[in-house]
Amino acid sequence: MGRLHYGDDGTTARLDDDDLEHLEVVIVNKLRRAEPFLLTVESTDALEPTVAFWIHEHADLRFAFDRKEAAPTDRTRLEHMIQQASSTAGLHLRAV
Repeated sequence: MGRLHYGDDGTTARLDDDDLEHLEVVIVNKLRRAEPFLLTVESTDALEPTVAFWIHEHADLRFAFDRKEAAPTDRTRLEHMIQQASSTAGLHLRAV
């Protein structure tokens, strides 16, 4: 399980390491093109609410992975995630 840290207020989203690795690639590619997008991390845990992040080039982001080695990225999955991120609804992922 990895964590996406957003901003300096301690906002964190817990994600599967595979999801977080793919998300990191999506974010880097979108921000290289100066394309901000909405990321929603949906949670079913009553103690951890669903959170929406506005991902933009000035956002303070940190990626923390529990796994030591990165898994290979799935090109089809990346393309699907980039398409979602480019949509008006933004990219949706499930929290762990």
